[in-house]
Amino acid sequence: MRQITITPSIEALAEKYQKMLTGKLPIATYPVVVTMNLPKYVEDLRNKFVDATYSIKEPYMSAKRLRWRNLRNRDKYAKYLKALQKRLDDGLLINHPSKFKDEIEIFSTLLTSEEMKQKMKLGTRANAKAKTFIEIIQETLCYKEIRQSIFPQFVRDLGIKTCVYCNSQFAVTDEDDRGYYQLDHWKPESVYPYLSVCFFNLQPSCASCNMHKRDDKREYHSIWNESKTEGNELYRFTLPNASLARYIMTHHTDELAIRIEAVNNTAHLALLKEKLYIDSLYDQFTDVAEEVVWKRMAFDQGYLKALSNTSALKMLKQSDVNRFILGTYDKPEDIHKRPLAKLTQDVAKQLGII
Repeated sequence: MRQITITPSIEALAEKYQKMLTGKLPIATYPVVVTMNLPKYVEDLRNKFVDATYSIKEPYMSAKRLRWRNLRNRDKYAKYLKALQKRLDDGLLINHPSKFKDEIEIFSTLLTSEEMKQKMKLGTRANAKAKTFIEIIQETLCYKEIRQSIFPQFVRDLGIKTCVYCNSQFAVTDEDDRGYYQLDHWKPESVYPYLSVCFFNLQPSCASCNMHKRDDKREYHSIWNESKTEGNELYRFTLPNASLARYIMTHHTDELAIRIEAVNNTAHLALLKEKLYIDSLYDQFTDVAEEVVWKRMAFDQGYLKALSNTSALKMLKQSDVNRFILGTYDKPEDIHKRPLAKLTQDVAKQLGII
């Protein structure tokens, strides 16, 4: 819907996140101090691949039963893990999205996709489950723990309360750092596991958007804007004039149509329409647009100005008065604070309410 500019305050949050994941800050202090050190976890895993006495086997199927054989190319996997440890030490966790392509280039030369999907068994336990190397990396980087217990507090601090893709569903975090949403990976973790816990790769999303996007490797929009000059708006909503005229004549909600237009990147919007069904989704919100039309028909500029000067609202800022009138935030940078804020703002601007 709209990107968030990476400001110094957001950089500071990312730095704090990195310190928590590299053992420099505790992830919990009560009832005991708990730390997490991802570079050390990766180093420990690498040592297992280097140590020839440590059992690492790959499964294969025989006609009768599952058998095991020693893992081939242990040294290649060890080299991959050494590179991952170094990149973690060098700031991989807080790389901006534009730097991800450099990381992908580095790691794609170390192991093929087939080698990444190679199933293996670590250790000597007979009941140990065989896992792909991708799954092992995800577990070593503690993605599940980070998703459940660490990253939600940063979503709350960022002020994000809606799905960053559709802006139609809540994505809130409570005071106990429980996140009521899913975390989408801008770059899929199933393809790029080394990016699975990067601060700028995690995007709060509703279950529907996350499910439909899944492991699609095509370039969806990142929530983050690294440019200080380019606009943050990705697309906007409008009510076509013919549709609006028919509605004014008939007052039938079905006459209203919501059009979604790309602002900066038509390919991103086309992808949202194809995979996330954004057009069909917003067809269900014509009643929300209708309410904005009602307000325009009921409130002229003179009334709105007089309303701002009433004793009850005079102490409020104009943006707060607009919020009272619209029932949502009026500033573009606040659209992630409430579902459908983008639709309401765009229609209100089109009709001259704000």
